Amino acid sequence: MADKFGWQESYTPVIRWYYENRDQDLDGDMAELDLWARKYMKQVNFNLCSYFEWWGWQLTDETKTVCSELPALEEDLLADYFHPTEHGTCPEGWYAYGQKCFFKSEEKLNWWEAEEKCVQGANGAHLASCFTEKESYFLASLVQDKTDYYVGFSDLAEHEKFVFLDGSEPTGSLPWEANEPDKGNEQHCAVFYNKELWDDYCNKKYHFICQTGPGTCAPSHADACLDGWIYWNGGCYFFEDTAKKAWQDADTDCKSKNEQSKLVQINSEGEQLFLDHYLTDRRKTGTLNYYWRRFWIGLEDSKGEEWADGEALAYKSWCEGEPNGANYPAYMWNYKGFCWDDTRATNEFGYICEMPANANAV
Repeated sequence: MADKFGWQESYTPVIRWYYENRDQDLDGDMAELDLWARKYMKQVNFNLCSYFEWWGWQLTDETKTVCSELPALEEDLLADYFHPTEHGTCPEGWYAYGQKCFFKSEEKLNWWEAEEKCVQGANGAHLASCFTEKESYFLASLVQDKTDYYVGFSDLAEHEKFVFLDGSEPTGSLPWEANEPDKGNEQHCAVFYNKELWDDYCNKKYHFICQTGPGTCAPSHADACLDGWIYWNGGCYFFEDTAKKAWQDADTDCKSKNEQSKLVQINSEGEQLFLDHYLTDRRKTGTLNYYWRRFWIGLEDSKGEEWADGEALAYKSWCEGEPNGANYPAYMWNYKGFCWDDTRATNEFGYICEMPANANAV
């Protein structure tokens, strides 16, 4: 497909890059020239300096020296951009970049399952995360085919703010596809697809890339939740989507799971968005039955100003026209997003439990 300059994908990326930057004075800009020249040198296959001069750049002697030496830099991992290989001290089947090791899965899992699988698969491993700009191009080289691979990069904690597993933000630019990440959509987990980053639904089943070695970025919540629970912002959440119960029975079941567990109490817009996004993703990707649209929360009296345990009701997300019941408990349901409604406590719905991260199992 042609880009804004009319160039086809068949043209070498270094030529395309020149046309996008041809009005810039690159004389002496060693870092920029060095990065791009080495990144694409195996596609060009001839002396880059002569090609740059053919474009009309008056290169300094120092820059010419860098260009002329580039073909000898086979051990520099940027030179392996198009041909990543298994080498170094990595486990069998893993790819090396610097002191880090990366693994491409054949299995397909959702984003949360993929992170758990990485942790189980190798000592200190997690979804590939906290990658630098240069490392991101190496990761892109691992997935040149049109197949999706999850990495540890998402905006689950704060909408439209993509961060790594440990909550840190990228320090350089990353190879996002031209129209990504989409703003305002419900796609919150990053994937590498066809050498570029895209945002996608977290509950889709995709391949994934694990990472281990020095500098591997671990989530602050590693091992913070019990099996089957989902971490978010210092808390662990359990979504009951197999057995529907009345409100009181749901509350009892949540409390039976752990001494600190209870029906969820939603105290901020961020927490509401996390729950909404998680349930919406699951419905859209088919991992949550379409008819599971209602989930009890820990508000026993919709007319009151306290959660069931007495904590003040500091945040509300009622659906339009709600609450309209007579001191009924509240639930989340899929009406223009998972907003709150109220109904008789004897109705049987799914439910959401929560407890602090790192709570001990009963």
